[in-house]
Amino acid sequence: MAPLILGATVEAACETLARHGIEVQGAVLEPDGGGGQTEALAHAMRAWRADLAIGAPPNAVALAGAADCSVLVLPEPFARRCRVPPQRIFVASDGSAASAIAVREAARVAAAGAAVRVGYLACDPVKARHPEDFDAVVLERPPNELQHEGASISREIVEAALQWHADLLVLGTRGGHEGARWRFGSVAADVARRTVLPLMLVPQTVGYSAFSAVSSIH
Repeated sequence: MAPLILGATVEAACETLARHGIEVQGAVLEPDGGGGQTEALAHAMRAWRADLAIGAPPNAVALAGAADCSVLVLPEPFARRCRVPPQRIFVASDGSAASAIAVREAARVAAAGAAVRVGYLACDPVKARHPEDFDAVVLERPPNELQHEGASISREIVEAALQWHADLLVLGTRGGHEGARWRFGSVAADVARRTVLPLMLVPQTVGYSAFSAVSSIH
């Protein structure tokens, strides 16, 4: 089940789902109890037991964490240019548990014949324990950018995905291990602001069960 959220991207997403024979139902959510838009959306997603949220929420990282559900961000005005299903999926990883889950979710939604590349930052790919059959690349930042680590990492992720001509960028939003050098929340939020690619944010709490329903879109 995939709720579609927020404005202009909804129409594009509905058109795509309709082409694949998936029915879309509409509902208007009103924040209550003093909660904001993110809380209202998260509550509705939990109540509906959503597997995926699609749209352009103002705080996709917070929504993914609050709803325990992956969020597919479709940046405007590129929503109608998205390739469905994606054929080139780029996943950013620092070798943490959250990254491992993001990689597995990327593999789960990948159509037959799709290419998946894992871009490693601040970790040893050999020790990261991600699937060995995926293409991998080590992303390195210039030494003079280390002062602004978060911004540098997010910029490197986006540029690497674009240079590889990715159709979808995937990023974990929680977790980390001793030695991991990026904080998923801040980097994921910065990537969401920078990217013109569709971005799938996968919270660590999703585990290994998400996207079983979404795979039917293929």
